[in-house]
Amino acid sequence: MSAVPALGLREQLEQACPDRFALLRVVVEEARRVDARAYLVGGPVRDLLLGQALFGDLDIVLSDELPRIARRAAQRLSGRVLLRPRFLTATIMAGDTRLDLSRARRETYPRPGALPEVRKAALEDDLLRRDFSINAMALPLDTRAGRSLLDPSGALADLRARRIRVLHPESFRDDPTRLFRAARYSARLGFRFAPETSQLLRDAIATNALRTLSRDRIRHEIEKVLEESDAARGVLELERQGLLAAVSPGWRGGTETRAALRRLSSAQPSPPWPEAGQQEVRAASRLRALFLDTRSGARTRALSALGLRGRRADNVDQDLRELPRLRRALERGPAPGKLDALLDGVGEPMLLLLYCATRPAGARCVKRYASSIRHRPSPIDGHAARALGLAGPAIGRLLSAARQRSLDGGPVEGAWLRRWLARQRAMR
Repeated sequence: MSAVPALGLREQLEQACPDRFALLRVVVEEARRVDARAYLVGGPVRDLLLGQALFGDLDIVLSDELPRIARRAAQRLSGRVLLRPRFLTATIMAGDTRLDLSRARRETYPRPGALPEVRKAALEDDLLRRDFSINAMALPLDTRAGRSLLDPSGALADLRARRIRVLHPESFRDDPTRLFRAARYSARLGFRFAPETSQLLRDAIATNALRTLSRDRIRHEIEKVLEESDAARGVLELERQGLLAAVSPGWRGGTETRAALRRLSSAQPSPPWPEAGQQEVRAASRLRALFLDTRSGARTRALSALGLRGRRADNVDQDLRELPRLRRALERGPAPGKLDALLDGVGEPMLLLLYCATRPAGARCVKRYASSIRHRPSPIDGHAARALGLAGPAIGRLLSAARQRSLDGGPVEGAWLRRWLARQRAMR
């Protein structure tokens, strides 16, 4: 075990997240009432030691009495509690804050890729069941639980060496989602794999360990990579390790994908137009960027390998088929009316992707359209269109045509309307 003092780390934790620390204090107090111990475990401990901002939720392990402590803490916090007895876990939700609690446990995998079966265990057993050594440390949250950081696997040495190491040879086979997590941590932290871990990773991929995972679980892990602050670096690591091709042959995360993801990341703090800041728009745009370097047939197979079918997959595929034509047109700098005609009906995720995957001149056109042009009203309204004898989709076509003409400075008057109506009749 390590002799790193816990007191300084607890003070860092309180400074880093005072609101959540107040919730932690309640859990610690309730644990003390029943002579149990509470520990902060996993990624937050790692990030405290690295001096980084805490990433994600705080995970608390209790030595005993999980249901009682969770219920009493939730009651004191005027929150709600969700108990999962099968996995010996609980979640407390108080306002906008959540705490994940678990009973110290040991897990076994009935078969590779299956969800684990868990049973109560000592804290050291709980730490040694985890994915990587750097996530297998525990910070006592009460002096009665100890005054030093618990490090049964030598994680501190791995942190100093900037190294990712699994805790046992079957780790990737037991839970192949750890393959994606290894790439994600390597990209986020800038760590390398320990030699034996690197070999185990290659062996797991070569023996098709990913086949034991459902498509939904694979997609969930890929989405986590895309949610990273530097998603491009995460995708590069997936590409280097051969994980994309292992999911679906022909799937590549090349230079175009990574460039678009970098621009998407840089656009996140200050969206180029309001709708581009919506979380679901960014997620859908990142998904499209992920396939920029993948050919159509391989793209269809990869979407299927992620469990994406039907309309959602068709929309992604159609957008990426249209991308080259739209980029060429945008880079010619079309006039406002033609720009409106070009992008009218293009979905929000595709607009954001165009902004991030097009040369600067084209990106400026997309921003101009999304932030101002598309919001310009037509000089003709529906009542006037119906007065001309139009109905149904023809009304929308007239309103769009009139708006586009006015955007280019052309008058929308009787002579133009007569010409437009004559063209419509000729097309019937």
